[in-house]
Amino acid sequence: MRSLALMEYRHGRDAALLAPEAAVQSEASPCLGMLGGRVRRPVRPAAGLCRTECLNPFRVYLREHTMADCRPYCEWQTDPEVMKFADKPVQSKEEALAGLVESVAQQADGERRKYFMAVVLKGSDEMIGDVGITRNERGFGDMGWFLRRAYWGKGYATEAVLLLIQYAAERLNLKKIFASCHRANKASERIMIKCGFTLFTSNEGRLYYMLDKNTRPAFQA
Repeated sequence: MRSLALMEYRHGRDAALLAPEAAVQSEASPCLGMLGGRVRRPVRPAAGLCRTECLNPFRVYLREHTMADCRPYCEWQTDPEVMKFADKPVQSKEEALAGLVESVAQQADGERRKYFMAVVLKGSDEMIGDVGITRNERGFGDMGWFLRRAYWGKGYATEAVLLLIQYAAERLNLKKIFASCHRANKASERIMIKCGFTLFTSNEGRLYYMLDKNTRPAFQA
């Protein structure tokens, strides 16, 4: 696994992650209308994640979701090909938007367990997908990711997963990370292998991989 020492984030509670509130509200209002309400803007970002100008070997960076993400987010969430192997495929734009609302609301949760981040291209600042991790009280995390179809096969998902692994190790202090995929989802399986995950069990439908901090030096903060 390549070194993760140079990443596009920094430590610090004062990191400015979110778009200006006016911009978020103006872009979000058409989407929020589908839910008949507004979403409170997060009071603080997730500590440690920030787009900076530091050296970064990757072509993408991670940031917190905002309601301004609603159009690209709903695009891939309602794409049958993107959601082909999802456990619970989204059925409508309203359902997809509800997921984004939940992701944004999680940022203000003092006992936050879910960390879903937008994957954004450097240079264009275009959001091309998201990666997420849910932690439990045992210090373990479950990871997943989605990428817009136009950006498949270019290595972006692998880079995003590596960034989130580093964040999980340094900021969430996770001991183990789990990820799984449908047996037919060879692309996701390749991502897990490239990122250092090892297969630990399987059944007729799914493959279950794990990354252990105690056995993977690259996972250690």
